[in-house]
Amino acid sequence: MINSKYESGTKIRDDQWEKLEFQMLGKTGDPGSHARDNRLFIEAVLWFVSDTNVWADLPPKFGKWNAIYMRVRRWYLSGHWQQLAENLRNDRDLFMLVGKIIAYCDRQKKMREERGSRKAKREIGHGSRAVPRINAEESASLMEGSTSHWLSLIGMSEESLVEKK
Repeated sequence: MINSKYESGTKIRDDQWEKLEFQMLGKTGDPGSHARDNRLFIEAVLWFVSDTNVWADLPPKFGKWNAIYMRVRRWYLSGHWQQLAENLRNDRDLFMLVGKIIAYCDRQKKMREERGSRKAKREIGHGSRAVPRINAEESASLMEGSTSHWLSLIGMSEESLVEKK
């Protein structure tokens, strides 16, 4: 039995693919490595963002979920998704599809920034309560003058302590 969740998502029509195909990174003729199937990649991403699925649940027909996730992220960081959206302004349907991908990436970026901010706040909080470490020399010098230090806190001197004995 086929899981309907795996069959959900958005498929690209042939006429839409014709508009997208020449704008893809990794096509034949581009420098560097070549994508096996750019159309399948786009459909995998649309499958994910259409139902807010989990990357690990990506159907095997699309390939390895982590490779697709990393490619989506690289395209976002390089500005390629944004460039695609600009180029597709005249095609409302494709513009909306790419817009969904950009919206997902924007949410992920915001979540990463918030996590980093919370982590930095935790580290600052822990740092203020941390006991400073001292080396052996500092420890010895503190021990030598430790009596005078404590006596000075209560307003006595070492001489007055000797006199009382």
